[in-house]
Amino acid sequence: MSRHLAVYDEGHTRPWGLLRKQIQTYRERGWAWLYIADDGVVDRVRAELGDWEGDVRPASELGFHAAPFRVSTILTRLRAQVGQALDGGAAGVLIMVELGWAVRTPAGAVYHQEYEAGVHDLTAELPVAFLCLHPRHLMLGGQLLASLHLHPQVLAPDGRVLGNPHFVPPRLITRQDERAHFGHWLEGLDPAFQERPQSATTPSPVQPHYTLDTLPPLVIVGGAGGKWKIRTFGGLRVYREDGTPLEWRGPGASTRKLRPLFAFLLFRAEEGATPEELVELLWPDTDDLDVGLGRLYLLVRCLRQVLTQPGGEGRTFLRHEYGRYLLDVPEHTWLDVPMYQELCHQGAALDAANDFSEAILAYQSAERLYTGEFLADVPLDGSANATLEWCWGRRAWFRDMHLTAMTRLASLYRRSGQLTEAQATCDAVLRLEPTYEAAQEEKLLAYAAAARPDAVRRQYADTRQAVGVHVDVSDEGRTLRMAEEVAGAFGGIDVLINNPSLYGGLERAPFTEIDPATWDRVMGVNLKGPWLCARAVTPHLRARGAGRTINIASATVMSGSPLWAHYVASKGGVIALSRVLARELGADGITVNAIAPGFTLTEASLGLMEGAQTYGVDRGAIRRAQQPGDVVGAALFLASPGSAFVTGQTLIVDGGRQFL
Repeated sequence: MSRHLAVYDEGHTRPWGLLRKQIQTYRERGWAWLYIADDGVVDRVRAELGDWEGDVRPASELGFHAAPFRVSTILTRLRAQVGQALDGGAAGVLIMVELGWAVRTPAGAVYHQEYEAGVHDLTAELPVAFLCLHPRHLMLGGQLLASLHLHPQVLAPDGRVLGNPHFVPPRLITRQDERAHFGHWLEGLDPAFQERPQSATTPSPVQPHYTLDTLPPLVIVGGAGGKWKIRTFGGLRVYREDGTPLEWRGPGASTRKLRPLFAFLLFRAEEGATPEELVELLWPDTDDLDVGLGRLYLLVRCLRQVLTQPGGEGRTFLRHEYGRYLLDVPEHTWLDVPMYQELCHQGAALDAANDFSEAILAYQSAERLYTGEFLADVPLDGSANATLEWCWGRRAWFRDMHLTAMTRLASLYRRSGQLTEAQATCDAVLRLEPTYEAAQEEKLLAYAAAARPDAVRRQYADTRQAVGVHVDVSDEGRTLRMAEEVAGAFGGIDVLINNPSLYGGLERAPFTEIDPATWDRVMGVNLKGPWLCARAVTPHLRARGAGRTINIASATVMSGSPLWAHYVASKGGVIALSRVLARELGADGITVNAIAPGFTLTEASLGLMEGAQTYGVDRGAIRRAQQPGDVVGAALFLASPGSAFVTGQTLIVDGGRQFL
């Protein structure tokens, strides 16, 4: 009888007929059977197999969902189950295991191969056979490939037991010896290829360097340096093979720089980095390269001490060769990023195939991986170019990917009738991004599906944060109608954020070459516009007995940016206008202030010049590019009760590029 078989199910239900035949085959030989099911389908499995005398247990009961995840605990419990059956008179035990847990839990994905290797060893130790049920449409590619390596036989849909030519004995997998893998397969083609045993003096084969592009989302047990698990979401956390975390502390260097150095080299992979690049990343203000290189030497030595595991002093995880530093983590190190991306793509594909339950499972697994922003504890005050390239962009991209994935999960919950879960997931998205429109819309749909018109109306009123009005701000009549329409929609106006601006389409030119018509158009929008908007809105603020006007100027007024006279002059006028209005409206309880943002990465800014993402970063106290969200905090403060005694002021928001 077969003792360790893989079943690959392409459909969305278990192959019950095939499983019943297997149960019958083993029962005829006096064997008992045990089915380990995903927790949510235990009752369904019992209903399908209830006519056959045996046992169905939830996966959590055997330790598959435990935290921390320990293969040794699972194997101990499986041995106990087999022992009980043997004590009851059974000749052996057929154990059928659903492999959904390998996707549901990040730790399960990490230790999937170790589990399969342990199960294979059990079949040689005890009268037990394992039938491993793999949902092909759900499991990740690396997991499926690993399962094919770890099962000597595969059960075909028609019940035939197929020998697996891709099987690799667990003893070879745990050694992480690719030469041995090759030798095993080659010998399988013809025993004449059997390799002579190596002598004791023959050096061990060198493992290839770590590369992100080829990194599998799984870990193989053992090998040089043991097994590492690296998590980057919510902060950088590195765990050794025994589960102990790296302590980011060491003597003789700035420990605050250790994480950026490790993370930068991790994502540079085999490319590595020159000492000069690392000095620029970590100490961008250092004018003396020799001083920077001395600091780097101390930091590298400190990081090597942090990475060296107890008893593993012979392994260098941070190498310097050919003038570059390379992070040489164990070859099969598990990293959360590839698995997170694959789970999100898997969820989208399953959703498109109308497989709601499995798509939900994929997105839930991705949600468990995303525990916070990418490398949240790595400061973004390093070199402008390097930081923006390798960390800031990834952080924003993964955040947007998470918001999209969770909104799709909410949609799946709604379409499958899980309306409470849909609403809760939308709330989680909106806590991260209150203005995320897709989540707002999905929450309204969930309330509608729950037949709660009161909640729909309340949510719509809560989320109706803006009324879109297309208006020429240089036209007095149109600005008056705008103010009336907004006041009518919201029952009044409390705050005016005054940001009419011509900017992105302007051509830079010496002041002697600016066309007078262009000058008038810029002044009509950038200066006359704020004046007319303030005129239109001020009566509504006075009706409230208080209010806030926040005019958006520009930090170019302070720097006198050349070739930009029309724009700079218009924004200087906005600052002057703010001071006059503050004097005139103070008695009405209305404050008027200006915000002067620095060069901000808006869509218009990105189209102005090459290298916009790093423009001016080296002149700031905070060494990164300015994002639109950086202005939000200043605006919220000036709009809040906390700014009630602040008026006539200009607040520069530019990361410290200039000071007043």
